[in-house]
Amino acid sequence: MPADESTKRSIALDDADWSWATWRPIQAPQKIETRAFDLDDCLERLAAKVKTVRYEWDFSRAGISPGMSTEEARFWLEVMTTYDRKEEPEKKAEQLRKKKLGAITVDAVKNAFKKRTVVPTEIVAALLAHFGPLAPTDMLLTDKPGSDGYNAGGEFFQGWRRWVLPQLSQADREALAKRIRSKVTAANFPTDPYEEPSGEFFVAASIGMHAELLPVVSSWADDRFGKEDWDDAYHVPQLIIFGLGSGTLVSEHIRRLKLRLREEAYMRAWLAHTEYAGLDWASKTIVETKNKDLAASLAGVLALVHAPENAGPMLEIATRSKAPKIGAEWLNQNVGCAAAGLGEIAAGRGALAEAATERLREIKRAGFGNLIGGVAKNVAAALDAKEKDLAPMQKPPPWLSGPLSKAVSLKAPAWIEPSQLPHLDIEDKTLTTDQVGTLLGALAASTLEKPHPLVTLVRERATPPSRDAFVWRIFEAWLTEGAPSKQKWALAAVGLLGADGSALKLAPLVRAWPGESQHQRAVLGLDVLAGIGTDVALMQLSGIAQKVKFQALKRRAGGCMETIAKSRKMSRDELEDRIVPDGGFDEKGERTFDYGPRKFHVVFGSEGAPMIRDDAGARKPDLPKPGAKDDAALASKAVADWKLLKKTLRDVTKIQVVRLEQAMVKGRTWSVKDFDTLVVRHPLMGNLARGIIFGCGKATFRIAEDGTFADEKDAKYTLPKTGTVTIVHPLDMPQSTKDAWGQIFGDYELLPPFAQLGRATFALEPKEKKASDLAARFKGQEWGVSAFVGKLARRGWLHGQPQDAGYVGDHSKPFFSANITAIVEHTGYPIGSREYADPQKIEKLYFVSGVDGRSTKALKLANVDRKALSEVLLDLT
Repeated sequence: MPADESTKRSIALDDADWSWATWRPIQAPQKIETRAFDLDDCLERLAAKVKTVRYEWDFSRAGISPGMSTEEARFWLEVMTTYDRKEEPEKKAEQLRKKKLGAITVDAVKNAFKKRTVVPTEIVAALLAHFGPLAPTDMLLTDKPGSDGYNAGGEFFQGWRRWVLPQLSQADREALAKRIRSKVTAANFPTDPYEEPSGEFFVAASIGMHAELLPVVSSWADDRFGKEDWDDAYHVPQLIIFGLGSGTLVSEHIRRLKLRLREEAYMRAWLAHTEYAGLDWASKTIVETKNKDLAASLAGVLALVHAPENAGPMLEIATRSKAPKIGAEWLNQNVGCAAAGLGEIAAGRGALAEAATERLREIKRAGFGNLIGGVAKNVAAALDAKEKDLAPMQKPPPWLSGPLSKAVSLKAPAWIEPSQLPHLDIEDKTLTTDQVGTLLGALAASTLEKPHPLVTLVRERATPPSRDAFVWRIFEAWLTEGAPSKQKWALAAVGLLGADGSALKLAPLVRAWPGESQHQRAVLGLDVLAGIGTDVALMQLSGIAQKVKFQALKRRAGGCMETIAKSRKMSRDELEDRIVPDGGFDEKGERTFDYGPRKFHVVFGSEGAPMIRDDAGARKPDLPKPGAKDDAALASKAVADWKLLKKTLRDVTKIQVVRLEQAMVKGRTWSVKDFDTLVVRHPLMGNLARGIIFGCGKATFRIAEDGTFADEKDAKYTLPKTGTVTIVHPLDMPQSTKDAWGQIFGDYELLPPFAQLGRATFALEPKEKKASDLAARFKGQEWGVSAFVGKLARRGWLHGQPQDAGYVGDHSKPFFSANITAIVEHTGYPIGSREYADPQKIEKLYFVSGVDGRSTKALKLANVDRKALSEVLLDLT
């Protein structure tokens, strides 16, 4: 399909969709042309077109419409009121071929409904053709709706609205309004969340009873439908709100009540009311929809909007939803609207702004740069600077020509367009489109363990930022295609060509994938992070090994770290110390961002957050937008580097705070030399550690802002040349030392990264010293299973092996420095359905020797390390 370069706005809804907005003029009823009855044709459609879907018959493909004779309507009424969902439609067709059908009454149809669990939408068309419009309308109003029958907001109503409503004249509508007006009140709307509204409310919404419906909707409290996910399932308030008298009122109340547009009909109705003003709420619903099929259905409706205002919503769908392909296709096909609508988004900050900027680059690469106009100066600078001086390698250098020629038979997959990928910066040149296609083929033929020689050369020669952009776009294209498992090389490619930027983007996905039934993809993601291999990537891997709610993934990540540490002949702690990225700071702990005429320097605020200081000394929370006098290329690079630094610092803080706290809990030590190199002189760790009290021998000290040391008297402290350094646990400090440090921290307004001085500590009670079980401390206490398990997971406890029916009844936590393991046995829960478990009670709490899980003999509590004992009680209290 050729790209549409126009920006003329339109919404491709049909007349039935627009009729949701009852404040618009209604069309006069159209005469229905009736076709002659053809029994053989009906039998053939029944046998061939009616299918069983989810244990029910689906009539949607059988061509049933109001344009049928009364004889044909009688035929379909017979089918829909008597079929057995367990039998095949072909068998029913054979039965009806031999059966002579007599007359049927409305009451007979009603009685048949009472025996059925599902009423197909298409039965309304048959009722209309056989009895006229008033019969199905009367059925909707007079019979008590039920969720297992033709409920007011369900299949019967949808069929009534589709076929009967257009046949009602203005006089019919006025007569209906007079009939039901007294019933459409706030007092008559149900309060029980399981009770469905009566049919009067839905008919009122369909025929435009605006004055009656507004008091009903206005009576609903803001939080009425937002407490539980299913709160709107029975009341279907969306259908009532769609009957209000203006798009403004509809938008106001849908947003006020935080209602999702979780059906295709709702999405069409929303667009009919709000047109271009409600696209943000439509995309919000789609992004929050977890079911892929439903997300695709809703996104398909939003894709009917052709307007620059829809570029942002479709970009969100392409990057954040379960229907990325629809969003990506809209952006590719509606290139004029995309070019006009993404500029304002790209001028902002955050992930969506970055995605918008990259899409604009793709539009420019595709030859539509002339459509991009009126963008902010910083966006224009980014688009101009990204691919400066990168001439294609028409004649590749000798080091590249050999591997290229050997890989030329490897073809790019059809779902990636080589010309649309970001340019690889290889010695100030880039690959031609054909060469990129060859590289894609080489990536598809590679594995993490055995990359193609061409891939290895590109990794060695191309700049890390350009490799990041190139390979991440491939990965996004794979996700857009639905992430087919046969093409998982696109994920592995991130490990072959990715750098720090890719690692920071990939890690959150790896953490989330097991919860989306993508455990194997998450496992491959761990290998990809290891394949990237930079300090940032390995730190992300370490963070997953420390803290993620999916225990199998956590153990696998830990195994990856152990393997890497062993290959480097280090302990895991030593490896994790050495992979903390330095953030690009120089040996003096300084970093500058250069705009050409202006320069900005990184400083750290009082809470450790990075800030910018200009040449005049003024501090700012962020880099300013590049100006007209700035060097566009330098400024664009500076902004990109600053964004990467902020992400890196955020993750360093998140991951390393957990490590430092566990170092205190477990009694981790550093040699004086390693402490000086890996903590004090490290530009990021040194800043993070300034709120921590360290110990060497009997002395305690802190790291001052200038990198020197001070003791609890605020006197200069000199670290000895040998010995070990620890993070002092409060149990190892006398009260006088804690008081002195508390005074200093208050005077200097120092903020510790975790609880140290103020940490709650616990000790054994006299009667417990001869015991081996602490469960008595928690007698009579119970916790909800999610709260209990969640807290244990956050504090580093591992659940035991699931037993019969996947039941988990214990958790353990090792303390390596003390060489013991704490074990808590509790009520238990089924690992796959915790929500159905009983509240948890602690049944046993004890310690065993070792950290390998072999010992089962409980230790006397008096012999347990007092810090381990205190930390366990802190976790569970």
